[in-house]
Amino acid sequence: MNPNKQNSNSNQIYYGWRIVGFASLALTLISASSFQSIGTYIYILEKKFGWSRTKLSAPFSLSRIQGAVFGPIEGWLIDKIGSRIMILIGFTIVAIGILMFSQIQYLWQFYFSYIIITIGAGFGGWLAIMSLVNNWFIAKRTFALATSMTGVYIGGFLIYPLSWSLEKYGFETTTTIVAIIIFCFIPIASFVKNKPEDINLTPYNTKSNNLNSFNQENENPDFTVGQALRTQTFWILAFVHMFSTISLVTMQVHLVPLLTDMNMSLTDSALVIATFTTTAIPAQLLAGYLGDKLPKPQVAMVFYILQGISLTILTIGNNLSDASNYKIPSAFIFAIFWGIAVGGRVPLLTAIRGEYFGRKAFGSIMGISMLPNNLSMLVSPILTAYIFEKTGTYNIPLIFFAILAYIGAIGILMVKKPIIKT
Repeated sequence: MNPNKQNSNSNQIYYGWRIVGFASLALTLISASSFQSIGTYIYILEKKFGWSRTKLSAPFSLSRIQGAVFGPIEGWLIDKIGSRIMILIGFTIVAIGILMFSQIQYLWQFYFSYIIITIGAGFGGWLAIMSLVNNWFIAKRTFALATSMTGVYIGGFLIYPLSWSLEKYGFETTTTIVAIIIFCFIPIASFVKNKPEDINLTPYNTKSNNLNSFNQENENPDFTVGQALRTQTFWILAFVHMFSTISLVTMQVHLVPLLTDMNMSLTDSALVIATFTTTAIPAQLLAGYLGDKLPKPQVAMVFYILQGISLTILTIGNNLSDASNYKIPSAFIFAIFWGIAVGGRVPLLTAIRGEYFGRKAFGSIMGISMLPNNLSMLVSPILTAYIFEKTGTYNIPLIFFAILAYIGAIGILMVKKPIIKT
């Protein structure tokens, strides 16, 4: 097969779309095993061992030290050795960590195993996978990233069978099966190609199908890390991203406990997660389509506003009396708005960086820009648990997160495409 012919022949599937399918599967596994499932695990471990929510939230927060310290290093390694090797290493570490997790008996073992899982997810998870997809696309970049990210929310669908298995077969058996599934995925990752140039292709739908011509004609210059750091856009994006992510990660830890406090069962709480997962996937694809057609910051602003609205709804529902007929329905209304908001926002913020800063140092730039996120995630889940245990309610964190989302809606409009400053 002529690689350049494959680029231009509409009857053949461009290899980059296979990368998108792989990315979605990889994110599904990472999401279901470590990210979407943390709230469910906290509920189970609280019942099994009697550990407090503050203690159970601590390893999630401590794992953010890893993100803050290793995030820039992970990005640099992705740019130097490629996403494929990072994914292979990362998934192997995740599988080992989950096996260790399945055997815990003491709190320190929970801390240690979960930090191992997080290190693996950091090396081979979201950053490596998004860098991989970004390498393959210039045109339709937002849609490709959005389609890949559906895996994060497809993983949410798996929380219901995970919850069922935890209740029926127990913690040890269920988590051991999860580890085996992760191990089985590792050979698939070995076939991934890091970038189109590795097989003499060009990024999707460029002006030229010739590799040499593409290198000369590329109208989106690649920023170095130093050049990106000297732009105002980099720092606005970093902090605006933090304003939305701080609530996202904290809700992953505390949403299931919050819902069970609203007199919902574990399986019903899983249905709430499935609801926002169901709405997140089409919202993500819509955001991907709109982000390739319209200015990305303006589109992102809409999703920031919806995120603030969703948190406002949850706050109201959490304050209704247990006898209210609207308490549980409010949780599902929250889930719909929340799914649309976070589903649409994430691919847009990632694609903006790819469009503005290019492909060559994307991993490093993303890794450094996630520093404010990781530092906030270090504090937020455990502080939220502390506030809950002192006040008996999640009201203060929910209100704070809603305000940050509204501020983010204003801040994203300040983002402008930068120029390289030498």
